[in-house]
Amino acid sequence: MIEKTKSPPSNLPHATPQARTQMTVDNLAIVFCPNLLRCTSDDPTVVMRNANREFKYVKELILAADFLR
Repeated sequence: MIEKTKSPPSNLPHATPQARTQMTVDNLAIVFCPNLLRCTSDDPTVVMRNANREFKYVKELILAADFLR
């Protein structure tokens, strides 16, 4: 069974990554999404329609990363 820690390890800096890099979860998802998921269609309409779903999926993966490790 995976247990989620209640506090971050003490050896990590206390500043949040967002404060240092200005990268919110949304920004990270936008950057990582094209590298993690690729639409196989050549139709730009299909690619754009799927882009929002892909973004939401990657965002959820990032948000769940702490729980998944």
